[in-house]
Amino acid sequence: MWFLDFKDGKGQRRRQALSTDKRVAERMRGEIINQRDLELAGLGSVEGQSRPLADIVPLYLQDLGQRAGAKQLLNVTIHLRRILASLRSKRVRDLDPIELMQYRAARLKLGLSNRTINVEVGSLKAMLRRAESAGLIAQSPIRNFKPLPYSEQHRRHVRRALSDEEIERFLAAARDDDDEQAAYRAAETTIGNGTKGADYDERRRLPRVPQRLLFTVLLEAGSRWWETVSVTWADLDRERATLRLRAATTKSGRSRVVPLRPELVAELWALRAVLTASRKGTSAAV
Repeated sequence: MWFLDFKDGKGQRRRQALSTDKRVAERMRGEIINQRDLELAGLGSVEGQSRPLADIVPLYLQDLGQRAGAKQLLNVTIHLRRILASLRSKRVRDLDPIELMQYRAARLKLGLSNRTINVEVGSLKAMLRRAESAGLIAQSPIRNFKPLPYSEQHRRHVRRALSDEEIERFLAAARDDDDEQAAYRAAETTIGNGTKGADYDERRRLPRVPQRLLFTVLLEAGSRWWETVSVTWADLDRERATLRLRAATTKSGRSRVVPLRPELVAELWALRAVLTASRKGTSAAV
């Protein structure tokens, strides 16, 4: 049996059994001395490297919840759960970059993009980086792990702006769909055939919010989907022809005001009158 006599980070003399195999003993000796040196340099405790990865997750998520939105917190939770379930290593000190390389290769085979995989692995890197800065661990074993390349040639779907012609065709299709849905909501065909009687014909029917106006606002304001569908009539300034996106719904956490064409504002205001009348004065989202 090989033994190691050394002084720990507190200067106390210690003797530790390593292994009967010389190579294994030398590797263990290197790890112990490296962790001791990190502790002496103020980079964390030796015990921290023995922490189970699963124990760090709730601490990190609790901390992240104070700085990030609910959606980001949920995504990070899912990423960490998926990665840790695929790893053989359970402790910080045992985490091997090779395992992450194997994880990435498996995800690539499933057809995921480089960017998606980088986001997943990045969640684990961020967790360990935060644990290191908080002194929970001495050092992240994957601090130098490089992400997959993400250039134009690695993108599965290249984003581009719609052309003017595409915008016109898109809005025209939305208008046609609005007309079709409005006729369906109003039961025009059934009422015209007179097959269900007067009570059915006189039934109150709520109008459908025209999707063309929603898509037009998205195109003109350049706002995100959730930001747009979360606005209320109080956020629409008829006089200034602007729309306010509230801080509670924006990705940046800051409110902003975007201009709209007066013609679009007029259409929205007309829609407001229709919805208000049909819903007996209750407020409705734009």
